[in-house]
Amino acid sequence: MDRSSILLSRTEFIDIRIFNIYNTPMSLFEKPKKFIKDLRKGPEVTSVFGEERIGTNLDNQDQRVAQAKLRLDRIQGFKLAEQVNDFFERHNIQAGPTVLPAVKLRFLREITPNPDADENRVAEKLNFLARRLEREENKLANPENPLPPVGIETELPDEIFPPALKTTLPLIDIPCEPENPRLFEVNPRPTYSAKVQNEIMNSLDALGLVHHDPKSPTSLHINFGIPANINAGALEPRKGEIFLISNLFVYAFSSADRVLEKEIKKSFLLKTAKPVNKIGESKQGGKMEIERFQFRLEFRATEFNDYPTYRLLTESQHIMGMFLAHLEKMLGHTDISINQERLAVLWEEFEKEVSQFLYEVQGLEPRLVDNDRARASSVMESRPELREKCRALMTKYSRIIQEIIDGRVKKKI
Repeated sequence: MDRSSILLSRTEFIDIRIFNIYNTPMSLFEKPKKFIKDLRKGPEVTSVFGEERIGTNLDNQDQRVAQAKLRLDRIQGFKLAEQVNDFFERHNIQAGPTVLPAVKLRFLREITPNPDADENRVAEKLNFLARRLEREENKLANPENPLPPVGIETELPDEIFPPALKTTLPLIDIPCEPENPRLFEVNPRPTYSAKVQNEIMNSLDALGLVHHDPKSPTSLHINFGIPANINAGALEPRKGEIFLISNLFVYAFSSADRVLEKEIKKSFLLKTAKPVNKIGESKQGGKMEIERFQFRLEFRATEFNDYPTYRLLTESQHIMGMFLAHLEKMLGHTDISINQERLAVLWEEFEKEVSQFLYEVQGLEPRLVDNDRARASSVMESRPELREKCRALMTKYSRIIQEIIDGRVKKKI
């Protein structure tokens, strides 16, 4: 018997087990597997609708059909998550907890347009991706790395977001939730490498979840971890510097329409965040956890648009690393590394050049984007050189920062 017919024939009941599974944190896939197996037991499936059901007064047939469809979408989401998990287990595809969700999302991207793809070829491709991202993530997870963790939040149109994926994504460790009746927010966990976040963004786009409408840009918030030895009070006197960074990001990679329709009043916010641990070696040779990041600085006026957006995460992470090195030096921290010393010196050159271009050459007020969105949007629309120069500045300093980190400094700092 077709199990869906059982569900449809019992639309007068809400299955508590489904809603408990959907709304309760769980060990990865354990509860969905058990529930799906229950559905496949044949005659015993009636137990699902037996003691664990409650009556409802649904007004009409449309509501009953909608409830049934919702349950079926969720069940399909559980099945899809189980398929992903089983594939990774069967082919022994492994990666760390910050990388694995991106690789699992890539699996969905691979099989969605081609469900009959050769398993071994897909597994080979995913193993290669996992190894590449893992190397990058492990390199940047080193406590000596001066770059902060990076995370994103993107709001996608609910109308084009497949209902089953709303269940599947959290089960492959990519958090998502309704932002409002029109938008569904995907907010992957922060990673040390911007390349992991870029991979997630690329897969979301390839899955058709991003609405590319120039008149209604896709919101993208970018978060950076703030080291625990920098408290919130230390950032308050530095707002002018943070506005400089935010303005550079916005003028380089946001559109005039994004700024004009921005529903938020502040381009950036300081928020609390769960600590992000990095593993280091203690003097005794054993491993120790270092709680480095307890706050996050969220830039809120950027957007997810075309290919250059992928540059934004990498380059903005570099610039934030330079700013944090400068801040630690200004606070008198004596334990900063040689690379941080160099980055702090580079910040002075960066601040001077960017300030001169934005505030003197272009004549822009530091808080224009927040205080007068219409005028900021008009300026961006009428001055194409503003975007070109801001992108050039970000790329210039991003490359120097990477050279410093890699020990390949080609100019005296």
